[in-house]
Amino acid sequence: MDKIGAPDVTAVVTALWRRAHMVLDDEPHVLDDDLGFRLANVPEVLAAAGFPPGEAWLGHPAMQARPWRASVVARARLVEDLVADRSRDGLAQFVILGAGLDTYALRRARDGDALLVFEVDHPRTQHWKQARLHALGLPVPQALRFAPFDFESGSSWAAALGDAGFGPASPAVVALAGLTQHLTRDAIQQTMRDVAGLAPATTTWRPSSSRRGPPTPPTATWSP
Repeated sequence: MDKIGAPDVTAVVTALWRRAHMVLDDEPHVLDDDLGFRLANVPEVLAAAGFPPGEAWLGHPAMQARPWRASVVARARLVEDLVADRSRDGLAQFVILGAGLDTYALRRARDGDALLVFEVDHPRTQHWKQARLHALGLPVPQALRFAPFDFESGSSWAAALGDAGFGPASPAVVALAGLTQHLTRDAIQQTMRDVAGLAPATTTWRPSSSRRGPPTPPTATWSP
């Protein structure tokens, strides 16, 4: 994350992979999501992640790596299908830890929906994202709640959820995909303690190993 709170490299690359899946892979697509790319499509943001502006980023070797694209969209689709399944059983809360440029609420939430979507991420990142949504003229759904929190602060993100309107007595789906690999051991332990303190019947989804899946090479190695 830079000093103005722009999304980190992982969030930007994930958004690009989702868009690349729509452009480079045959239909039917596992996931249709170009909103993340619209958020990330700022020359300075793309450059900070090692990508050129315009459509040239599609030719980058990272975007051409089909297994990486497949892993990213498959994980996202798995979580969204899980939320849809639990919603049929009355789920009312979906929490995305380290939300970055996630667009689930923008694509799926509708005013009047019973499901509330809570995005938890660093305050500066969320400020940048909200400003970018405003700049693009994209309305924030009533069901989307921003819960600003620094995972390395040593405190509990459960309090930030409560401030955003989360109901601690009701079960939720909590997604941690791509988060823990970027945290210190202490922050990971605190995060999992918070998860364990949520209501019974809460479902937590995260990769079987935080070190598996698409790697995020250092920015310097992503130069076009």
